[in-house]
Amino acid sequence: MKRDITRIILAYSTIGIQLAITILVFLYGGFLLDKHFNSSPVFVVIGTIIGMGAGFYNLMKSLSELDRLLKRSKQGDNNNSSGSKRRKWM
Repeated sequence: MKRDITRIILAYSTIGIQLAITILVFLYGGFLLDKHFNSSPVFVVIGTIIGMGAGFYNLMKSLSELDRLLKRSKQGDNNNSSGSKRRKWM
């Protein structure tokens, strides 16, 4: 239970960093492609849009997983606080 809470706190603190890094990686890839093909900032714009899409997809996936872990942690707290203790079979 305490391990889940620590995992949730660490995950929330890294979500913004993951989003920024994803966008920057695709932005840099677009910059390199523009430099290689000697074109206007077409690939930078395309890379930024793809990076934002991938970053927001990863953000939503991470947030839904964290929400699921948080709900499971709260359900475990409610079950243990109501007086019913789980018995281990072995």
